[in-house]
Amino acid sequence: MAIEKDTRYKQFDLLMGRYYRLIRLLCWRQSLGSDILCDELMQECSISIWSHLDSLRADSHQLQQAAWVVWRCRDTFAQHRRRRRFRWQPIDDQMAESTAAADGTSHRELIEELAATLNNRERCLLALYLEGYTLKEIAAKIGISEEAAKKMKQRIVLKMADNAKDKKTDL
Repeated sequence: MAIEKDTRYKQFDLLMGRYYRLIRLLCWRQSLGSDILCDELMQECSISIWSHLDSLRADSHQLQQAAWVVWRCRDTFAQHRRRRRFRWQPIDDQMAESTAAADGTSHRELIEELAATLNNRERCLLALYLEGYTLKEIAAKIGISEEAAKKMKQRIVLKMADNAKDKKTDL
């Protein structure tokens, strides 16, 4: 059951006012002292708390509220790690020159070229894997067993390795 807008704002203000220091401490510890990452995590935690505010019981005690806030933060941290683990990072010009292949292609272009021979299901598994999902999560999303997902990942790696060898011999 959704709560009224004014009540929602008041409840959010109360939670953030009461647990701001706790959230900030959790974010700072998670970011290993990086102020920029800490601010990013703080913002994501605030959004998570706001969007899941309906799941917090109105009659909960302060200890229950604190546990709920910590749980929301930990869930946010896990999502953040999963998203950032294999996200393509922008490469500056100096790095691009040193990491570019002999024919001038970047690593991302090379991976995309090697993955071109994969079928749709294999591409889907590879994309999910590179986004940071576990094989168990991928298997559930695709609708196969975890063992099948492991085997498919092994085959993808072998296919890409073969494609890389073929690409090397073409040079």
